[in-house]
Amino acid sequence: MSSIISAVLTLLALAILYRILQSNSSNPINIPYPPSPKGIFLTQNLLDIPKPRAWFTYTSWKKQYGNLIFLRVLGQNILVLHSRKDAIALFEKRSRIYSDRPQFPAVDMMGWDFNSADLNTPTNGESTVNYTNSSFVPH
Repeated sequence: MSSIISAVLTLLALAILYRILQSNSSNPINIPYPPSPKGIFLTQNLLDIPKPRAWFTYTSWKKQYGNLIFLRVLGQNILVLHSRKDAIALFEKRSRIYSDRPQFPAVDMMGWDFNSADLNTPTNGESTVNYTNSSFVPH
């Protein structure tokens, strides 16, 4: 019986340690997030995410928290936008800042970095089409 208790206490201590380390690494300079419903310690906002008729819940949250709502579900950050204007500003006008493809170091190490599906947004003002076309021209 005591081994079960010690195993449960060990798992609980590891979960708490993981949560503390994860919360410190996700926002290292402590920029405040938009308002959100208060989450539970380990599951965060998992139980707050509505399943049926979600639009009713999101509409009530808009009245309570404003146009931007921040949720965290099992370590995944979710930003809910209620305004078309905000969505256009973030996803179209600032897409160069907020959108990019994930980096896979193993792909670069294996020499597969030529794959055009994995191209990130070119940072030097060059369009992706020009970048891709220049890859096929012999140097």
